[in-house]
Amino acid sequence: MYWIAFFIPMFVSACLAQSFRGVRAFFYISLLFYFLAFAGNFYNGIDWIHYISIFNQVGDLTNISVLLSRYEPFFVMYTALVKMLSDNYQLLVIITTLITALSLYKALRNWGDEYDAPFNSAYALLLLYLMLGFSLQGEQIRQSIAFAILLPVLCYINRVSFGKWVLCVMIGSGFHVSALIMVFVYPILKSEKTQKVYLALILLSICFALFLWSLPKFIHLLWFLPGIIVAKMSIYAE
Repeated sequence: MYWIAFFIPMFVSACLAQSFRGVRAFFYISLLFYFLAFAGNFYNGIDWIHYISIFNQVGDLTNISVLLSRYEPFFVMYTALVKMLSDNYQLLVIITTLITALSLYKALRNWGDEYDAPFNSAYALLLLYLMLGFSLQGEQIRQSIAFAILLPVLCYINRVSFGKWVLCVMIGSGFHVSALIMVFVYPILKSEKTQKVYLALILLSICFALFLWSLPKFIHLLWFLPGIIVAKMSIYAE
């Protein structure tokens, strides 16, 4: 299988990094295979077909206004810029993977230093590869870039002001609107962890999940909004 071909050297690198602590070369090797796995990924799922369609449309300036009414502005501009460089959609995948790899490098390389604790960055990269890889970087361009923008900042959340965090979230939401939910992560991570806080978070999560589940039904009641806005909000809610 395709993913195993890259999993094996990443796993070996993680094991070697555990044996030879302090040697960063194994992390760089893992990061290289992470990049190759997703930069070389080709035609993976329904979203891939969807993004190819957008990539083909964005070359025609008359389609830009329509695309901006359906998708986030930074994503449309990003796709248009890559389209100007090449008509090959694979280039968009390669550049997106490079952005993600640089984000992971910045975040994981300094995570252990920030929290003054033993940290095997090669293992962390391997876990991200298994957990997020082919459900995120392997197929979804918008979510992948939003993730890459927020992750390095998230690692330094204890030293980041709320205003800077909101700014990063807004930039990330310019690629995928779901990044807006990350605004609520800031006070959670900043709060003192007690049993009451954990209980409150569990109850809040349940209520929030129920709210999201019923949101599409409420949106259709907003009769005073233009139809295209309601349609776009419904897509995001779903």
